[in-house]
Amino acid sequence: MIKHISLIIIILCILSCGGEARKKNTGLVYKNGEILVKFKSNVNDMQKHTAHRMLKAQVIKRVKLEGLERIKLPDEVSVEEAVRLYKENPDVEYAEPNYLVRAAAVPDDTRFNTQWYLQNTGQMVNGILGTADADIDAPEAWDLTKGTPSLIVAVIDSGVDKNHPDITDNLSTGYDFVDDDNEPADLNGHGTHVAGIIGAVSNNARGITGIAGNSRIMPLRALDQNGEGTIADVIDAIAFAAANNGKIINMSFAGPDYSQALYNSIKAYPDILFVAAAGNDGVSAIGGNSDVTPLYPASFNLPNIISVAATDQNDNLSNFSNYGLISVDIAAPGENILSTIPSFITGITYSGLYKVIYLAFGFEGINGASTRKEVMQRVGSFAGISGGDSILIIDDDGGSAYETYYTDSLQALGYSFDSYQIAFNGDGPAADRLKQYSLVIWFTGDEYRNTLTLTDQDNLRSYLDAGGTLFITGQEIGFDIGQSDFYQTYLHALYVSDNANGKFLTGSDIFSGLSVDLSLTSGDGAGNQLFVDAVLPLGSAAAFSIHYNDAYELFDGTSMSAAVVSGVAALVASYYGNFNAEQLKSVILQSADIRQSLKGKILTGGRLNAYRALTSLLPPSDCIAIAQAGGKVLLTWADTSTAEEGFIIERKRSGDRFREIASVSSGNTAYTDSGLQAGIFTYRVRGFIDQALSSYSNEVSVTVQDGAKAGGGGGGGGCSLGNTTNSQTATADTIVLFAPLFIIWLLRRYGK
Repeated sequence: MIKHISLIIIILCILSCGGEARKKNTGLVYKNGEILVKFKSNVNDMQKHTAHRMLKAQVIKRVKLEGLERIKLPDEVSVEEAVRLYKENPDVEYAEPNYLVRAAAVPDDTRFNTQWYLQNTGQMVNGILGTADADIDAPEAWDLTKGTPSLIVAVIDSGVDKNHPDITDNLSTGYDFVDDDNEPADLNGHGTHVAGIIGAVSNNARGITGIAGNSRIMPLRALDQNGEGTIADVIDAIAFAAANNGKIINMSFAGPDYSQALYNSIKAYPDILFVAAAGNDGVSAIGGNSDVTPLYPASFNLPNIISVAATDQNDNLSNFSNYGLISVDIAAPGENILSTIPSFITGITYSGLYKVIYLAFGFEGINGASTRKEVMQRVGSFAGISGGDSILIIDDDGGSAYETYYTDSLQALGYSFDSYQIAFNGDGPAADRLKQYSLVIWFTGDEYRNTLTLTDQDNLRSYLDAGGTLFITGQEIGFDIGQSDFYQTYLHALYVSDNANGKFLTGSDIFSGLSVDLSLTSGDGAGNQLFVDAVLPLGSAAAFSIHYNDAYELFDGTSMSAAVVSGVAALVASYYGNFNAEQLKSVILQSADIRQSLKGKILTGGRLNAYRALTSLLPPSDCIAIAQAGGKVLLTWADTSTAEEGFIIERKRSGDRFREIASVSSGNTAYTDSGLQAGIFTYRVRGFIDQALSSYSNEVSVTVQDGAKAGGGGGGGGCSLGNTTNSQTATADTIVLFAPLFIIWLLRRYGK
């Protein structure tokens, strides 16, 4: 019997030194102070009332499930303890926390499913099947934050289309360093695409969602319509961003030349995180190894730069992407990335000494005979022609059969016309022939060389100088002769780019109220609209532009990958609030998903993960301190973060301040503090990644009754009696106080 008594004493001592039972880290979230209890069917109301009274709990309501009650707990009873006690009651069928549920973070933006880089379910995008979860886990990250309007990401690029409805609400004031004005309009498309990846408006039931859809984008134009810019403009843009609270700067551009000025400019702003594209030389003769052939600014060895490579829909390094174990930090999705593009102008009208309608797409590509007829009717009205006026159609499409689209429309309107066919790469009719007609219709189809020969340009000058009217169409005219005097002076157009692709166009000026469908795979059009030119009016008026519902495109490149990282950096900066550039970088790199395809290729060997980055330094929880013999305290905690490098333990004695006493590596959730003298000690723990620190855990106090022996740095050690910071420990302490009485009773009864 003595052995039994000894065992009871040991158990009681363990109880007195114990703390709260460790919570199982299920990842579920519940409402504090409430639980749900389901009583067995044969239990009456009096029995239920008795069970609740034992814990001083109250019934909030009876849920619409027979026998299920929603219970309000008193402040001193934890959810876990209440669940345990109710489960021990034989009248209870089950008890559980009142778990919280939330709407899935998947936004309602209509093209979200195409944004595989945010959530990859293995869906097909642009004809390529992906691999499930080869993504950045954006919806999981959005459960924590979608960014904040106070966080500004500066995009140094080709500008941004400020009128794009999927971006406009998230733009802050920017600047155009190319034209030196306050309107950083995008004449290339690259900058708008990058901006949309980072900060397109989320949950507006249109288009796409940005990674940091609640943050702000500062458009800084340093690249022209050809996507080229100077270091001087880039440096000015950096200074502007720094002066206007830019926290992150996206630099989706690269060059082979080392610039000390750019290096110094980036180094001068250590509190700003610069995210740079690693480059797209992977398929070039250079081979894409940035350790061998560096590209800048990504290859600058600075602590506030992240260099980003590109991955595909299956977590492989993109074949075009640069790489480098020393010079490239991390990879992010960079193929088939859907984002916003400007609503490029694709045609102009001019009315002066002569009249011109120039469509930078093919009339033959328009779907629907009725739409083509409407366009042609407005051309006729603009030219002021009637049924008796003379019209000449010039077939300059290189032998394609596009003429019928024009002739059918004219015939449907009752117009008579003559036709002229130009031989492949040949010249058209002479000026004297052209001057015989009130309206000349000239189409070049999808030819991209000799669309208008020098002879043709001279003849058209003479015709227009004589007061003629020209309706000219072709998707490659600007690409071919966009820099010519004829194009700019007589067509009154400024060629912008060769990639104004969009299925639907909106009419303006004389075509106002008209919508045009250029879909390639449906309808009765020629379906040849692959390289529609983007133009700007020069003393003329816009005729058609890409409809904003269609102002989205799939781009490839490390430019897109850099934007993805900038978006995630904005989320992390918004969530943690106090991280500097180096800390942001550390958190993002440390939390990457390691992929075999990237090992040995880039520094981290991993692909960006937004959720892990956001949860990489969540504060430890459930910190418990247990006094032990010999002046020791066992400290334990729950690891709630996903990518910490380790934990820092701090301690203070009553009346003193906290001091760091130790650190442990990741994976450790316990520490024994020894050599303590008698007294009251308080502990707290926090995680770290390089210089980045999490918030603190809860503080926990413990009383050491018998400290370490004098001269030995320790000695003694007892349990905390009546420590009010831990209700379970206090309960155990109370039991210990009455233990001697209980032991005496046992001895009297069984000790004979």
